[in-house]
Amino acid sequence: MIILAWILLVLFSIKAIINAVAVIYREGVETRLDHAISSIVGGLVVYFMISFLRM
Repeated sequence: MIILAWILLVLFSIKAIINAVAVIYREGVETRLDHAISSIVGGLVVYFMISFLRM
């Protein structure tokens, strides 16, 4: 279970970084908003995974 949590943590961290870069380089307000929301959700998942691993 802990290994699965670490894998998800790494995957969502990479996804959040890619989305943040996409927000900077892409044009279009809708695309930026979509990627920003995805980054926020990814960040929350990472936060809860870290909290879970500390328990």
